[in-house]
Amino acid sequence: MASANSDHYNLQKPDRSRTSLQAPPNVSDGEVIYARIPVSFAGTESAADTVNLCQLPVGAIPIPALSSVSVLADPGTTLTVDIGNAADPDGWCDGANVAAVGLVNCLAPAIPAYESTVTTLAADSGADDGLTTIYATWATVGSNSAATFIFNLAYKLPR
Repeated sequence: MASANSDHYNLQKPDRSRTSLQAPPNVSDGEVIYARIPVSFAGTESAADTVNLCQLPVGAIPIPALSSVSVLADPGTTLTVDIGNAADPDGWCDGANVAAVGLVNCLAPAIPAYESTVTTLAADSGADDGLTTIYATWATVGSNSAATFIFNLAYKLPR
């Protein structure tokens, strides 16, 4: 019977060299932080309109698998959203269908780039404040009415 080790296991196993000096990397473990961000949707938005959700420090690691959008009121017929930053506008969430009440995971309908590749966020171009702005883009918009969303974004802070 064959046996294999995950990269995570290899970083933690006791026989690795100088374990006392090599803390497990932030990618493998650490404290997860959630940002809970309410957003009001007026129903008059157009495709490609954006909403600035929050600012995160350079080096933060998005966790799309633990992130979601709560749809608290039915917005109407067609509404999809992307979540990301200037480096990748749909890196956190790509085309999530938020046109009905419920909880929408950021991995649906497509796996975003920040899930398929562990990414540490870089500063916005031209910014010297050590922050990056996370924003939502209304990707497709139909005939909609007012609604409220809660963007639940999971991430780790840099060590």
